[in-house]
Amino acid sequence: MKLLVALLALSAWGAARWLPPAATVAKAAAATRKERKAKVPPQPSGLAMLREHDLALLLQARHPPCKTCAFRPLNGFYGPSRYRIELAMLQLTRDARQPTLYHVQGKSRYKKVIRPFSGTITLAQVVKQPEYSAREIAASSDWDQLENLPNMYTAIGQYELREASTQRGAGVYCGTVALDFRVEENGQVVQKSRHGKTLTQGGELKYAGTWTSNATSRNVPVTWVGNFLSYRGPQGFSDFNIGDRGISINPKYAHLGWNNFWENDEWWVDAPPASARL
Repeated sequence: MKLLVALLALSAWGAARWLPPAATVAKAAAATRKERKAKVPPQPSGLAMLREHDLALLLQARHPPCKTCAFRPLNGFYGPSRYRIELAMLQLTRDARQPTLYHVQGKSRYKKVIRPFSGTITLAQVVKQPEYSAREIAASSDWDQLENLPNMYTAIGQYELREASTQRGAGVYCGTVALDFRVEENGQVVQKSRHGKTLTQGGELKYAGTWTSNATSRNVPVTWVGNFLSYRGPQGFSDFNIGDRGISINPKYAHLGWNNFWENDEWWVDAPPASARL
């Protein structure tokens, strides 16, 4: 019996000798986290960040580095009824002298009426995206673990888009723009939203403002977003997507222009001249 006790004591002593203490484990974990953060280059703040990074593709709702990915217009909500309106940012280029200024050319479509427009986007501010709370991280699942990645921001600015004045019923869109993005370790900027608590309100990219008629000066509220299914702003619909595992738009909004969302008619592409068709 004494021999057995001695052997057990010797075994426990050996385990304690080879297993690191809790403080050592915690110190190693902290060092690992510190090493991960060290790999992320420090980012300039405010206007300096806007001058350093070209956000043209993200403002166009494209996802770098895939410049050749299929183009899709922004979807939005027009007027008190929140009828569907689309916005195709066909060309969006950064000004060579003013890096916070972007020049835009595109088309809008509302109730099958297509109007070209041109204008500008001016970015003025950058804020950090709100972080997940400790409770939110603890409650997240293993397959969808939440993490407060570094270098996640929201760019804020203003836009003005003028429809061709020669067209009947033309007007001017103006308002504010908010864009969620992240600067990755390699310096690439990508669209990234931490959650719906940013200024895009779940839309990832949000243009919000008014359309003003050239003829009558009537103002109509309008909002476009990059992700209209997750958007939770005042002009969105809380019961818009009723699908469990896929996108299924609530049929009660079909009369507001959302019944043809899946049609791939590429309305923004110019028709070839008659001579080319012949």
